[in-house]
Amino acid sequence: MTGSTVATGAKDWNDFKDLWRDACAQEFTAVGDVFSMQEGEPKLTGDTGTLVVVNVADYRYVSTGARIMFGVMTGNAFINAQVIFRDLKSGDVRATKTYDTTSTTWQGVFSGMTTKQVRAMCHEIVGEIAR
Repeated sequence: MTGSTVATGAKDWNDFKDLWRDACAQEFTAVGDVFSMQEGEPKLTGDTGTLVVVNVADYRYVSTGARIMFGVMTGNAFINAQVIFRDLKSGDVRATKTYDTTSTTWQGVFSGMTTKQVRAMCHEIVGEIAR
């Protein structure tokens, strides 16, 4: 997982990465696959599999607690990221996909907070690998 200076410099970047790690681990485990997360620049391991490089251009983290406490006052959660699917042995690019998610504060406490958005993206990533 990498990101722009804007993303990696955000005060909640570590919480955001932890959220990704947990959500992706759950999604991969659910389909019987192995998942591990690398820090910094992506590295080929020589193993059979897919290296998923998530490059976050920008995001706004809105927690469930903030949404419940402050409702529409918290603003919209969003994630703008590009995901590159690479062969873990050769590094060859298999596919590239851009993800742009956003919530709408007018949905109140039912709006898609960052947690829901990350889980949905991880679910789609697992689906892309399965194809």
